Amino acid sequence: MWSQILSHSSSSVAWHDKGQVVTYGEFIRDVHGAAESQSESIARSGGCLVLEADNRYDALVSIFAAWRSGHPICLVPSQWPSLWKQKVQSILAGLPLLNLKDLFYILPTSGSTGSPKLVPISRSNWMNFIEGISGEYKWAESTRVALTFHPTFDPFVAIASLALLKGSTLVPLQPIDHFRAVDFCIENRVTVWASTPTLARLSLQRTEPGTVCQSLLESLFTGEVLSSGLVEKWRAIAPNSEIDNLYGPVETTVWLTRHRLDLPRLPNPIPIGKPLRNVHLRIVDGEIVATGPQVSAGYIAESGLVAFDGEYRTGDRGEIRDGVFFFSGRDDQQLKVGGRRVEGSLIENLIENETGIRAVVDLDRDGRLCFILDRSMDPMALQRIIRESLPPWYAPHVVLVSKHFPYFQNGKVDRKTVRKWLLEKNSTELIGLVSGANT
Repeated sequence: MWSQILSHSSSSVAWHDKGQVVTYGEFIRDVHGAAESQSESIARSGGCLVLEADNRYDALVSIFAAWRSGHPICLVPSQWPSLWKQKVQSILAGLPLLNLKDLFYILPTSGSTGSPKLVPISRSNWMNFIEGISGEYKWAESTRVALTFHPTFDPFVAIASLALLKGSTLVPLQPIDHFRAVDFCIENRVTVWASTPTLARLSLQRTEPGTVCQSLLESLFTGEVLSSGLVEKWRAIAPNSEIDNLYGPVETTVWLTRHRLDLPRLPNPIPIGKPLRNVHLRIVDGEIVATGPQVSAGYIAESGLVAFDGEYRTGDRGEIRDGVFFFSGRDDQQLKVGGRRVEGSLIENLIENETGIRAVVDLDRDGRLCFILDRSMDPMALQRIIRESLPPWYAPHVVLVSKHFPYFQNGKVDRKTVRKWLLEKNSTELIGLVSGANT
């Protein structure tokens, strides 16, 4: 992978962030320098560099320095509660004892038990993924790729690697531009857009009617369910763009499937597509199950390695139609917010333990994270409880109180009724306490 990046013209632009322009020659120089400093840090830390990644360019350099030096890197969100960061450090302290070979990077993912789980991705996992995905895209030096993901979200590594392997230019979308992404694409002559559906939807809501981005040739969506309604709206602002739906959990090295939409016909639901090269998928009892060389070794926990043994049961429900895979939901309470996993049961248990209030956590019609409570409480106090104990994306967008919180006779919450109210327009059963808390 690194040799291919070295082959590009040193004067070609690798990174273009408003005033910061970095050529491939300068990027390679920065990676070499970071690899040397990493080796010194890793020698002191016991084998793995932990990086609180916020700056996209620094994170990119550190990731490729890790590949260059042969040392693994663990990317941790700086906004995580200090307790979670301490748990990551504690887990990584036992890493040398696990004898995991050829590690590239480690990503924490939130678990339902209240502790992060660490997912190790080996160089073999990564190279099999790159081999499978690189043939799907014909990017070149003239391609300008929007980099919208946070460094701790694995599509960041995927999009950045693919662009740099092709000799393309990465154009990072900064947080200040999240709600004006379409204008960002026009101003920066972006030819490839890649994001979660949520980011695209939020941007479209703030885009002037009639705005058109002629430069966009490909749009990639991942991390959440892609709706036909969003595709229709995106097509209106990017009429020259092909549209792809990409699917895969972090445990299987970014993406397992890809589906290019056959426009203008739009299936509903939109398929997640066919498996990439080297990926083996099947449906077992209605669940999507992955095997093959992209599957991680397992979860790294304080107790050791929880091995997958070459097979990962995704927890996602699915079906196959004419060789094409479709996602059809989950049986558990795991949600996706902006592409990030959110364990609803973890939030509900925390609220009940801290306040005695029963809660249901779910998404509304617009994909916003909603807390529905059985009685009122100070919304600022609720925010404080969440932010002190859980990652920032667990904070609610909307907090509601039910006038008649529904229970079964056995005392369990009737979730289907709550969800029905939540999806209704102008439901009279729910009263808003606060909205826009997590924007």
